[in-house]
Amino acid sequence: QPSISLGLINAANSLIVQRTIRIVSLTTEQQELTLSHEFLDLPNRQSGAVLVGITSPNVILGSCDGPRREITVEVVFRIDASKAPSNHLTSRRFRGELDENEFDGYILVKSSLTQKEISIPFHMILRKASRVQMDRVVFPTPPNEGESTSILATLENSGAGVAQVDVYELLALSDDGPEDTFGFSNTSADLRAVGYRVIPSSE
Repeated sequence: QPSISLGLINAANSLIVQRTIRIVSLTTEQQELTLSHEFLDLPNRQSGAVLVGITSPNVILGSCDGPRREITVEVVFRIDASKAPSNHLTSRRFRGELDENEFDGYILVKSSLTQKEISIPFHMILRKASRVQMDRVVFPTPPNEGESTSILATLENSGAGVAQVDVYELLALSDDGPEDTFGFSNTSADLRAVGYRVIPSSE
């Protein structure tokens, strides 16, 4: 069963994702194909966060021994970051946790010969994302021994999502480690950075 998996999309800004469908004729007759789409859930369609377009919704597929025995069709997913759901992903083991961030549906291919539809499922996990940049940093005069100082940093979030920023002392960075093999039951911990933060006591 062919499918279109778009994976996790962190939408800081609006974007376009394209996929190609390859259709091969297995019959000796020419046929006209009509392509359309539908969302699995009504809220997905009503949100306007994802618009699905098909470049050639009506195409002619030749016979299996003819010149047009194979065709390709482009499917375009237009993602509006401002309408995408916020980040509601958690690690809780409850059914339905991802429902608001899941966008599922089908690309439907109907043949003029059989009048039957073939469905190609598509799936993505979509969420708003932040895009934080540090525009300006003011470094004060180095303090004397035993004195403390502060650094003024200006942050700008140009993304569609709310940014969660924590300040910490960076100790080390690590390269991207190798991914686990398919079906591996024990997930490897792959840390990008290690650091610490000191929180003053309230007492």
